[in-house]
Amino acid sequence: MAIYRGPGGAGDATADATNAASIANSYATAAAASASAAASSATTAASSSSTASTSATSASTSATAAASSASSASTSETNAATSATSAAASASTASTSATAAAGSASTASTQATNASNYATAASTSASNASTSASAAAADAASAASALAQTLSAYDNFDDRYLGPKASDPALDNDGNALVAGALYFDTTSAGMKVYTGSAWVLAYVSGGGFLASSNNLSELTATASTARTNIGLGTGDSPQFTAVNVGNASDTTVTRASAGVIAVEGSNVLMASNIGGSVQAYDADTAKTDVAQTFTAPQRGTVTTDNDGSFDLSVTNNFACTPTGSFTLTFTNMTAGQSGFILLVNGSNYTVSAHANTKVVSGSLTTISATGTYLLSYWTNGTNTYVVNSGALA
Repeated sequence: MAIYRGPGGAGDATADATNAASIANSYATAAAASASAAASSATTAASSSSTASTSATSASTSATAAASSASSASTSETNAATSATSAAASASTASTSATAAAGSASTASTQATNASNYATAASTSASNASTSASAAAADAASAASALAQTLSAYDNFDDRYLGPKASDPALDNDGNALVAGALYFDTTSAGMKVYTGSAWVLAYVSGGGFLASSNNLSELTATASTARTNIGLGTGDSPQFTAVNVGNASDTTVTRASAGVIAVEGSNVLMASNIGGSVQAYDADTAKTDVAQTFTAPQRGTVTTDNDGSFDLSVTNNFACTPTGSFTLTFTNMTAGQSGFILLVNGSNYTVSAHANTKVVSGSLTTISATGTYLLSYWTNGTNTYVVNSGALA
C-alpha cells in the first residue's frame, strides 16, 4: 500500500522502512567513525597537553613550538568538537530515521492486520453467500414443488368442474374423456349438471313443485280432481283401478277381466249368472268321492276304443280292443286302486305278449292269442297292473 513520506513522495512501506534503516545504519556507522576520530583527537590532545606540561621547563625555550603546539591542540580540539557535533547530528538523524522506520513498520503491520481482517471478513461473507445460495436453491425447489402441486390440484379441479357452458360437453377442458362426477353449469337451462359416467343429468332440482310429507297432500286442495284422475282414481267418489294388490302383491292381484267380471290372479270370479251354465248348480244328490255313496240309478263308465294294445289309464277305466296284428299288453299312467275291463276281440290268432309291468296268470297269453273274444279285468297298484281273463266267449 502506498503511503505519504513527505517531500520524497509515495512509496512502499516495507521498502521505505528498509531504506530508512539502511540510511540510519550508514549514519550510525559514520557517527561511530566520527566518534572514534574524535576520541583519537582527544587522546592526541591529552598527549600533547602532557607533553606541554612535561616540557614546561622547556616552555620558554620552546615557546614558539609550544604556542604552535597549543594552537594545533586547539585546532584539533575544535576539530574534535566539530566531529562530535557531526556525530551527534548523525546519531540524531539516525534516531529520527529509525523512529520513522519503526513508524512505517508499525503502519505496515497495522495495514497487514487490517488486510488479514478484511480477508477474514471476505471469507465469512463468501461462506454466508454460499449458505444463502444453498437456502435460495432449497427455497426454489420447494417453490417449484408447491407450484407443481398447485397446478396438479388445479388440473384435477379443472377436470371435475368444467365451468359454465351452453350445452353438454363431450370432453373435459383438457380434451380428455369425461370422468363420472364431473360438474358444469348449464347457462342455457340455468342449472348445475353432473356426469353419471354415461350422461349429463341435473345435479339438483328445485323443491318448489314437490309435496311436503308434513302437509299431508294439502297442496292438492285446488286440483284434487285432476290429481285423482292422474293417479287413476277417477274423479269425485268414483275411483278407478287397473289392478289392486291385496296382501302380498305377488300372489293376490285383483283385476277387471271384462264388463262385470273380475279376476283374481288371472282366474275369473264366478258370478251368480254362471250357476246352471258354466257351473253346475248345487244338488243334494251329487255324488261325493270322499264319502260312501248309495246309488239309486245305474252308473256307467265311458268305453274307449284302443286297438294298439297299450292302454292309458288316465283316459278311462274301460276299453274295447280289436287288434290288427300282434301286440304287447301294456298299461300306462297307472294310479293305485284303479280297475276296469277290456273287451278283446282277437280276429286272426294275433300273438299277445305282456309288458314287464303287466302281470297275468300262467297260460293266459296263450289263451287270448287264439282267435276269439275275451273279457279282461285289471287292477293296478300304481307300479304293476294285474290282469285276469275269461275263456273265449265266441
